[in-house]
Amino acid sequence: MQFDLATDKSLELLSAIKSSVDELSAQAQDGFAGIKAEIAKTQAIPNIAQGAGMNELLSNLDKLHTTELGVGRIRKNLGLETDDVVAWCRQEIKKAKNIIRKGKNWYAHTGNTVITVNAHSYTIITAKPAIDAP
Repeated sequence: MQFDLATDKSLELLSAIKSSVDELSAQAQDGFAGIKAEIAKTQAIPNIAQGAGMNELLSNLDKLHTTELGVGRIRKNLGLETDDVVAWCRQEIKKAKNIIRKGKNWYAHTGNTVITVNAHSYTIITAKPAIDAP
């Protein structure tokens, strides 16, 4: 009789744990969907809304630079074979659909790529394929 009671309690506990895991999993999926939606919103902001900020980055393109590690990271992320990654990024930023500043970084959205630049030093931190890129 005692064994049956212990088994019932164990099954009850396992059921409660499974319910909690299922609920947390659903919340994580909802959170991930929200993050993707927020990123999509920032990628849809038109140039016209960027005003002076966009001009600030564009007027300082001559200051763009990166580190050796940055060159390697950008080449790897985008599969680039160019010798001059900074010049490539400079051209892409000129063609950017929108440029936004969030905190200490600029994000230049070119359609297929997002280029991240430090707003103070103009160091190209990274460049990655855009989430909605084909």
